[in-house]
Amino acid sequence: MKNLLFVFFLFTGFSTFAQSTTPQELTFSRVILIDSGVVPFGKVWKVESYLPDYITPSYVDNFFYINGRQVTFYTGGSFSGGGFGNSINIFPFWLPAGTTIESRKQNIFGQGTTLSVGQFSILEFNVN
Repeated sequence: MKNLLFVFFLFTGFSTFAQSTTPQELTFSRVILIDSGVVPFGKVWKVESYLPDYITPSYVDNFFYINGRQVTFYTGGSFSGGGFGNSINIFPFWLPAGTTIESRKQNIFGQGTTLSVGQFSILEFNVN
């Protein structure tokens, strides 16, 4: 019985310690339209949408980058059939402080056509 009580109080103590004693709140800061940036310290970003300057042809994927990793938001259909593309519902999503987000110019299958970058619509919040 002593061991059972000891284990109970041990796990209760760990679970209490693991949870923050001071909850953090978010307060709205501003609306941002950018093509690339880094989330500042003490802030979080809620990325609402990506506004491309140009949607590439139906056979090419459209993407942007988070911390250097490619994120596809629109996939092209089949090239031979001229199929329709599919939008991928990834919005909104949250980014913590220190995260980079960027829109890069895209080249369509080496055709030499370089597309301009788009902009992200972001709500910035202060972490209190």
